[in-house]
Amino acid sequence: MASVESNDFPCFGAQAADPGYDCSAELDYPILPPLSTIRSDDANRAECWSGDSPASLNVCSLGPMEGYERRAIALGDSFNAALISAYELAAEENNWRIDVASRRSCAWSNAGTTAARSEDCLAWNQLVTNYLDTGPQYDLILMTAAGREPSDALVTGYREAWASATSATGAHIVVIATPPKSRPDHVECLKDNRDDMNASCSITRADAFKGIDGISVAAQSAENVSLVDLSRVICPGDPCLPVVGNAIIFRNGGHITRTFATTLGPYLAAELTVVDTGL
Repeated sequence: MASVESNDFPCFGAQAADPGYDCSAELDYPILPPLSTIRSDDANRAECWSGDSPASLNVCSLGPMEGYERRAIALGDSFNAALISAYELAAEENNWRIDVASRRSCAWSNAGTTAARSEDCLAWNQLVTNYLDTGPQYDLILMTAAGREPSDALVTGYREAWASATSATGAHIVVIATPPKSRPDHVECLKDNRDDMNASCSITRADAFKGIDGISVAAQSAENVSLVDLSRVICPGDPCLPVVGNAIIFRNGGHITRTFATTLGPYLAAELTVVDTGL
């Protein structure tokens, strides 16, 4: 069978939610990833993932290693890691080099410790800041942070970290909005309703977007910051469906499958091109 990356599946995944394509016909290929392997359908890679304790910083690289037009780094938590296959496709399509550094439950921010931000997280944040100050010259810094329960301190911390980085390096910040949520029993529901996944396992748009996306709030009115929102091809309507274009969106309650993330690649590439053109 052809792979998702080969683009041999018209209207597969995010493309099915794009009004620029006629995807009204029933698709004649299977729903992917298989439910038997859905929880392991993860785009994360060991070389892109930083350890917890003691804090470490691992940075991997995607796209061309030389001759690239822009160099960017994507920083964030496990949502950032879940987008690696999208970053890779966008890097190849735009002729960019995109480096990636991720850590569990830890977004890059100047905010102090909270219930969700341990001392090890703060140590990782400092490693990131030091790397940006002394490492490669980046044109853009891509930012992600999962969660819809922000604090004023966290929002302020994002803005402070971004302002410091843009002042020191001249890089432009690109915030990728947090995606909508799936049902808490997402995988179990899919397995129990294999013949009618969308009818049985959808979630209302209000519940999927419940709460406030703190990193998007921080991006509003911030200088040298752009916001990219891919939710138009993740949840284009109401309710939000678990399967779009025969691709299962989430591998658990909040992490996008590698399969679906790959189909987001062309849309991320296009959004980054718009941002870059406006700089």
